[in-house]
Amino acid sequence: MENYTKEKVVSLLNFMYGKPVGDAIGSMKLNFSYSSHTHRLKSVCIGTKLLAVVRSDGYILLQHQGLKLFSNCADLQKKVIVADEAKPFVLQGKDVFAPFISNFVGQHYAGEDSIICSKEMEPLGCGQLLLLPSETKFFKRGIAIKVRFGLGRNHNAAQ
Repeated sequence: MENYTKEKVVSLLNFMYGKPVGDAIGSMKLNFSYSSHTHRLKSVCIGTKLLAVVRSDGYILLQHQGLKLFSNCADLQKKVIVADEAKPFVLQGKDVFAPFISNFVGQHYAGEDSIICSKEMEPLGCGQLLLLPSETKFFKRGIAIKVRFGLGRNHNAAQ
């Protein structure tokens, strides 16, 4: 059962965030927590560090510690690159506006979660895309990515 769960988590993370994300996490010793009522997977941890949680629709969301595993975004096949002006705001967990998106790497869809990187390939945070990549070119204002968390915040109190 544990091997099946691990393979499922790795495959889903590779699908959602790009190939190296699931493979990097899959090579570690993972602990899984399940719902006591439904026996469904709830979260993925390494020791006491929360790496990802499972949404009710079955998709997996990276958490602060899970994203910190990637010190460099250069290998990621799916990412959103933002302008330098947006970097301090994303690190604080503030949303990204359409004009500050520099590039999309990989195929992205509205509503999916994506890893946000700087031009120097430094991971900044994770958030949900509100606009299609083609739409961000035409919008002069408005939120393009709703940031769930930025890596500049201290999340140790929540864990």
